[in-house]
Amino acid sequence: MINAIVINESAPYKVIQSTNSSVQFATEQGTLYEVGFVQDLSLGIDGVFQFFITNVNNSVAVRDEKIRDTVWAVLENFFTENEYAMLYICDVSDGRQTARNRLFRMWFSEYANHSLYKLLTAEASYMGEQYFASLIIKRTNPYYAQYSAKFDEFERNLKNKLNE
Repeated sequence: MINAIVINESAPYKVIQSTNSSVQFATEQGTLYEVGFVQDLSLGIDGVFQFFITNVNNSVAVRDEKIRDTVWAVLENFFTENEYAMLYICDVSDGRQTARNRLFRMWFSEYANHSLYKLLTAEASYMGEQYFASLIIKRTNPYYAQYSAKFDEFERNLKNKLNE
């Protein structure tokens, strides 16, 4: 699914294959990250993988452009190797989902090739809690329209469910 050897050709931090669908890397400050993908059926369609990035040793995160560039090397490898869509749902467990969403969208706007990738976003609110999700699709994906329609349906269903 992703290939550490290929990712290391463009990633500023050296990644090590963790599983077929994830890699790990350490920053200069010693923070260990795991980045990868798990199959996700939230959209009710095959070929969607949820992206995750985990601070493995729970170190204090610092602003580091090399992290962004390494993550994008992983994402680019994912899209090169697969005809899948990538779903990102911001973790709400610590109340920092708004910051995660802002960072992810900023990374996408600064780094992504907008002629090659499309970012779809969804946002919902329930009892003062914000929920964010994004879907990245390669514009040349043969299932582009299907993924896009399913993501729109996902957003409507999420909002309806939260408002019940």
